[in-house]
Amino acid sequence: MKKIAAEDSAGAGVGEGVAIGTEWLDEALRLIKWSETTAKSWLGTKFKIDTQGDLKNDILPRCTREQAQEFVTEVQNRLANIQMNLWE
Repeated sequence: MKKIAAEDSAGAGVGEGVAIGTEWLDEALRLIKWSETTAKSWLGTKFKIDTQGDLKNDILPRCTREQAQEFVTEVQNRLANIQMNLWE
């Protein structure tokens, strides 16, 4: 499995100064089998933010720096779990 990092990629969604690479996010969500709807639901449930609109252009920019970092951490943890399961 290709290792990917949140800061790698050209495009970036910005939440209060936090850049999340759009290519990384697309690939990570695909690998953890999360649709955009799932990611939006997680953000809305966890942080009680408005989830109307596009994930990268509308919702992530509404997040605070801490919320964006927590979202990236959640995605990275899920990626790590997938990688760990490959070795079992």
